Parts: sequence; C-alpha cells; structure tokens
Amino acid sequence: MKKIISLGILILIFCLSVTVQAQENEKICSQRNDFCFQIPPNHFMLTTNDIESASVSYKTVDGSSTIEIVNGNLSDGCDMHKLYLMTLSQWTTNNYRLTLKKEYADFFIVSGYTNQGRGFYQKVIKIENDYASAYLEFPKGNKKYSNISQMIFDYFEKTMID
Repeated sequence: MKKIISLGILILIFCLSVTVQAQENEKICSQRNDFCFQIPPNHFMLTTNDIESASVSYKTVDGSSTIEIVNGNLSDGCDMHKLYLMTLSQWTTNNYRLTLKKEYADFFIVSGYTNQGRGFYQKVIKIENDYASAYLEFPKGNKKYSNISQMIFDYFEKTMID
C-alpha cells in the first residue's frame, strides 16, 4: 500500500512540475507586426515603448542584459539576403567578432561578441514585405543566456494573431 501511495505522490509531483515548466515562459505578441516571442518570466522588464511600436526594448532587473525588437520595411530592391549582408557588414564595421552566421529562406541569425566583449545573439525574421529583428546582448560567459538565445531562435517567429 505504501508503494502505491508513494508512486501516486511521485506521479502527482511529476505532473505538477511539467505544468509549471510549461508555464515558465512569458509569451509576448505584436498584433500590429505579426510576431511573437518568449522570455523567462520575471527576468526582463519593459524599458522603452510597447510591443506594438516600431521598436521596443527590455532589460534585466540588474541592467546587465537587453533585448531589443526592431521592425523594419524591406524596401524595393532589398530582400532578406541583402538585409543579411548589410547586417554582417554593420557588425564587422563595428568590430564585432562573429561566431555564428546562418541564413535561411525566411530568417537569419548572427551571434558573437561585441567590441566591448559582451555576447550578442540576433534573429531577423521576414514578415511579408517587412522584417522584425530580435537582438539580445548579455555578459560574456553567462550560461543562462544560451537558454534565452535558444528561446529567441525557437519562439521569435511570424505569427498571425486573431
């Protein structure tokens, strides 16, 4: 009988932990700009504008890390490949050390280290004739930001919101 009760308690604890883990991330969506992303709850706070603005930024409570979301227009003659090349050129000109550069059909990612030695991760997604960019900057060597950059990779995406 004790084994059955212990097993029942273990199953209950497991189910509760799975539910808590599923609710951990804060989902933020822009209806105007058709994208969503997720961040850890109580980790970042809104610092400028709101999610429906052309640009919005978040920072950690201690101010050590930021996320900036910028919405732009792919003008005539500019496509995602040209935007990718312009972004690489911008970071190279600013003496950023690029450690990851990947281009896909509807998005690209770039990451590495700023000229001050801080880590950065950027994902740019195509939304019709527009784009949205998520840029994360963080202290070098802080492993928790690899999880946050993975969240940006996984969840920063074009989303039609009803």
